[in-house]
Amino acid sequence: ASMDSRALAAWHVQIADIPPKRRGAKRPWDPSCPAQRRARQSTANRALTIVKAALILAWRETRLPKNCPDFWRAVQKFELGDDPVPRMLSDDEKIRLLNACDADLRNLVTAGLLTGARAGELRKLTVNDYHRGATPTVRILQTKTNKTLYQPLTSEGREFFDRLTAGRAGHEPILLSSEGRAWSAFSYQKPFNIARRAAGLEDVKFKHTRSTYGKDLLL
Repeated sequence: ASMDSRALAAWHVQIADIPPKRRGAKRPWDPSCPAQRRARQSTANRALTIVKAALILAWRETRLPKNCPDFWRAVQKFELGDDPVPRMLSDDEKIRLLNACDADLRNLVTAGLLTGARAGELRKLTVNDYHRGATPTVRILQTKTNKTLYQPLTSEGREFFDRLTAGRAGHEPILLSSEGRAWSAFSYQKPFNIARRAAGLEDVKFKHTRSTYGKDLLL
C-alpha cells in the first residue's frame, strides 16, 4: 500500500542493471553487450510479471486497502523486440558432442536431441513413459507448464528407446547415470561441461539440444 508506480518502475530497472549471478557468484558482465543487456531485461520482465500477478491477486481477494490505486498497471516491461535465433547444433557438432560424452551422458544427450525435452524432464522418464506402436511416443511431464506432452519419435528415436527399455520393468527410469540409477537434479551439468569443452563447443548448453530438435523436425 505504501508503493507507487515510480518505486516499482525503479525496482524493475534496477534488476536489469545488476550483474547476473550464479549460485551466489557474480558472472562476467558487460553492460555494453546487447545480448547481455537483453538477457538482464528479460529477467527483470519476468520478475515484474510475478509482482504484478501477486498485486492483482491481492486486489481480487480484497487484501489491499480500498483506496489503494492499481499503480502497477502503469509500469511497463522492457521492449525486447524479436527473440534472438537460438543456438542450434549442426550435424558435425552433434557428433563431436556425443563422441565426447561417456556412455551414460551420451544417452541423456541423445534423448534430448530426439525428444526436445529438458534435462529435468528426461531424468524422470520411466519405461512406462515410452509407448510403442505405429506412432511411437514418449510421455513428457513438462516442468515449466506442468502439462503432459506426448512427443512423437522418428525411426531413430524408436530404435533408441527400444534399446534402452528392452526387458525392463515399467517403473524403472529409462536414463541411468554412471551409478546405475536415475540422474539426480543437475548432476549432469559437470560431465556435460567437460564434454562440451572437449568437443570444442564452449557456447553450447544442454538446453540447445531442445532448439536443435526443433530445427531437425523442420528438415
